[in-house]
Amino acid sequence: MLHRLTDFVVGRTDQILVLAGQHLLLILVSLAISTPLGLSLGITAAYSRGFRAVVLYILDFVTTASVGMPTVLVP
Repeated sequence: MLHRLTDFVVGRTDQILVLAGQHLLLILVSLAISTPLGLSLGITAAYSRGFRAVVLYILDFVTTASVGMPTVLVP
């Protein structure tokens, strides 16, 4: 079993490295977008009650949907 896994990985090293690089790029791009957005929304929400209520309402909806969706999809 371990021998087959080793052969699989060694035989596809170049493909694994390309896909790992793509994955790393996706992570860095998402962090570059989400960090300034999250910080600016958080700082603004800390100073504005109305804005805070809107942001928390949206985040509550997104969180509930992301938790509830797998329960709908799993039979």
